[in-house]
Amino acid sequence: MEQIINDAILEDESYFQQPKESIELEYKTCSFELPDSFWETVSSFANTKGGYIILGVKEHKKDDKFELVGIDVKPEAIVKQIFNENSNKTNINDAIIKNDDVIVYKVKGKSIIQVFVQEVEYSQKPIFLKNYQRNCYIRTDDGDRYTNNRQFKYLIVNSHDEVDGELLNNYDLDDLNKKDINDYKSHIYRNSDVNVNEIDNKEFLKDIGVLKRDRRNSEKEYKLTVGGLLFFGKYNAITQRFPNFQLDYFHYPNSHTNDWDDRVSSGDMNFPSLNIYSFYNLVLPKLLSGVSDKFQQDENYTRGSYYYDLTVAAKEGLVNTLMHPYYDGDKPIKISDKDSFFEFSNPGEMRVSLESFFRGSNSTCRNQVISTLFRRIGISEKAGSGGPRIMKSAKDNSLHIPDVYEDANSTVVKIWKIDKFASLQRLNFNFNSDENKVIKVAVECDSFTTKDVLGQEPEKIDTKYKARKSINSLIKKGVILTIGKAKSTRYILNMTDTQNKIELMRKFKELEDIIMK
Repeated sequence: MEQIINDAILEDESYFQQPKESIELEYKTCSFELPDSFWETVSSFANTKGGYIILGVKEHKKDDKFELVGIDVKPEAIVKQIFNENSNKTNINDAIIKNDDVIVYKVKGKSIIQVFVQEVEYSQKPIFLKNYQRNCYIRTDDGDRYTNNRQFKYLIVNSHDEVDGELLNNYDLDDLNKKDINDYKSHIYRNSDVNVNEIDNKEFLKDIGVLKRDRRNSEKEYKLTVGGLLFFGKYNAITQRFPNFQLDYFHYPNSHTNDWDDRVSSGDMNFPSLNIYSFYNLVLPKLLSGVSDKFQQDENYTRGSYYYDLTVAAKEGLVNTLMHPYYDGDKPIKISDKDSFFEFSNPGEMRVSLESFFRGSNSTCRNQVISTLFRRIGISEKAGSGGPRIMKSAKDNSLHIPDVYEDANSTVVKIWKIDKFASLQRLNFNFNSDENKVIKVAVECDSFTTKDVLGQEPEKIDTKYKARKSINSLIKKGVILTIGKAKSTRYILNMTDTQNKIELMRKFKELEDIIMK
């Protein structure tokens, strides 16, 4: 485990500039025993995204500085207290700190203790204190915060494997849209001679898991599931259970305006009865029409795969956005369709890591009923397939790498329709001819040197002076970054942290595939 602070980042003996406290880093003083707030931070990190606690650092709020003061007693005594209290169920409900998570080291001759707190699995949450489940915390940008009612409910509900399997009282078939049910039936029986109108709706809905038996009831009564209500329900019935239920699709004429020219919105007078199923059927054709059918040819003069790949990615983005939300959240499902990208936003964080999402492994769907209903009619063929297909569409067509933004309240996935070169042209820097030549090399290579852009060919720069001038200009504009020094200097495209992670995952996956062959 790396050391967060060391001699190299200190200034004026005891004060340091980097790193400051953040959503994943907390400093605390520690005199002769653990501070009272230590376990509050452990709870908040475990319930959020994990992080590091550094004991032996004092914050001076007046001038926003952090001073290394060290531990006043032997560090071993504090470490012992950490593990004693970590194993005490009356202190914290789960022993989440492991031996390798704690390290003791010295900086400027002063002892400090670094504790790494891993985010726990969703099924372990919430991590709470003092034998009281409600006594739990989450981490925000400005510190540890006691969970409010909404946040606490999210931790509890999200800890279950099948969130949408809840059985509803006082709901019946009259709360479902019969037209949508019959349309769904027609998909299942498309290649048969069955007359869907003759099939009893109640028995059909039992067969597909929309109605499930309440086994706590001795009368063996069948009840409507939450997933079934969301998928087939009438809008008014859905909002009685989910007051914040909102599905929105916006089409924008270009990427530079916030004025939409087409909209599909639940509760709107034009769409009074939208549920998940009808929203999907309305929005998918609109998404597909937003993909241009580019005519591309490869070296064998065959038609390229851009249109097919992007429509697959758009479909997967839509399905994932509808399958995985936390529908009890207070944010809408929102889909933005612009000329350069699709953006899919839904309430709730992903239940898998970014790596697992794009590799397609360890899929843990929050809404199993909804997921199964999509798969039964071939809309979602395989659990966990969405991420890899989105990644493949970008890789196969040299598109800008997908963006993923995630916090405790929402997940946003941006699928780009344009390649890296085209996306950089939209920065409005008015790149000159030589700068464009450098950018093209940067797009094609993982990293490059000045020599890589030199040459007498039309696509190269003819002098070292021009090459260096163009590279320095792009560095100032933030388009490329420098790695290494002197003779080892190389340059790379400047991408977001998430894009860098995704690109690294893709390279490891390619290497793994080669090794496994």
